[in-house]
Amino acid sequence: MQLGQLRYAIAVHDEGGFTKAADACHIAQSSVSQAILALERELGVALFDRRGRTVVPTIAGEYLVRRARALLVEVEQLVRETSRLGSDAELT
Repeated sequence: MQLGQLRYAIAVHDEGGFTKAADACHIAQSSVSQAILALERELGVALFDRRGRTVVPTIAGEYLVRRARALLVEVEQLVRETSRLGSDAELT
């Protein structure tokens, strides 16, 4: 599982489709689709029900998106604090 895949899953959830998610992420739609398919294969569950051009998250998809949001906030804090601590250590 990669952070990019989680970001794409959140985008698909929020945008309601792969094409809109790709536009929001500034990447090709096929890249979003491949990333989500790879994530679904790795987890062994469908994250989205595909209904034409619209997708609806499954229960597993809702869970993943909710937890992914929290995880990405933690990652941002980790990066910010690590950078700050590194800068502080260099100053002393």
